[in-house]
Amino acid sequence: TELADHLRPIPSSAGLHIAATLRRHRDDAAVVAAAAADGIALQPLSAYAVSAAPPPGLLLGYGAIQTDRIGPGLRRLRDCLDRL
Repeated sequence: TELADHLRPIPSSAGLHIAATLRRHRDDAAVVAAAAADGIALQPLSAYAVSAAPPPGLLLGYGAIQTDRIGPGLRRLRDCLDRL
C-alpha cells in the first residue's frame, strides 16, 4: 500500500521479480535513473519491449535481497517517486 499511489502491480504467480506499471510517471527510464541516484536498483519495463512500447513500468527484483531490507527499500522508492 505504500506504493499504491505510484505503482500498479502486474499479477504473477511465481518468480523473483515484481513487475508494475507506473500510475503517474511516463518515463520509466527517468524513474530508474532517479532511483539509482538514491541507491535503488530497478529496471524499466521499456527495456524489455520488442516491438510496441509497453506502458511505463518497473521491474523490481527481490530474490537476492535480505527480507529485512525489502521494507526500507520500498519506502526509499516511495520517497523517490514522491519527489518526481
